[in-house]
Formats: sequence, C-alpha cells, structure tokens
Amino acid sequence: MPELRLDGRPFEGEAELPEGQWAELSAAPPAGAALELELGGVALEPFLRPGDPAWRWRWLAPGAAGAYPLVLRARWPDGGAEELRATIRVAPRKLDRE
Repeated sequence: MPELRLDGRPFEGEAELPEGQWAELSAAPPAGAALELELGGVALEPFLRPGDPAWRWRWLAPGAAGAYPLVLRARWPDGGAEELRATIRVAPRKLDRE
C-alpha cells in the first residue's frame, strides 16, 4: 500500500485538524494501480502536478467537530485492490472557555 502523506508529512493513521482548515493528502500509486480517496464518505477528486507521480487531494475540514473516516484504495486493472483505513478528527476551532 502506498504511503499516505498529510500536508507533506507521513500520515500515521490518525490526525487532528481544526474546523475549516484546508489539508492536502498525497500518495504515490503502486506500479499499474489507480488510487481513490474517500474522506467522510465522500470521494475526493485527485489532481496531479507535472513531473510528480504522487496523486493529491485537497480537503476542507468541515465546520462540525468529529471523527471522519478515510479510505485510500489502490485498484489494479486485473480487479485487485488494497485499502488503507484511517481517521481524521476535526476539532472545534473555538472552545467555550466558561
């Protein structure tokens, strides 16, 4: 399975972002595979940078705190597939101080 990166750093299976923050996830696909990324049950559209084999996805953390499941899937033309499952936690940007 490819290494998933969050904002350029290795993603360790769980991360926390504040509400409303943009994040960039990236992974280099295994030879011959295509990648798919779902976050919070929504398939994200990948983009590529010229000369860079990594697939990239941008995600805006929603304005609702909670845990959002992430699924990175590698699919091969012969029907084979591998999955990486993880979680991104969204923390409230402003905490009630009282």
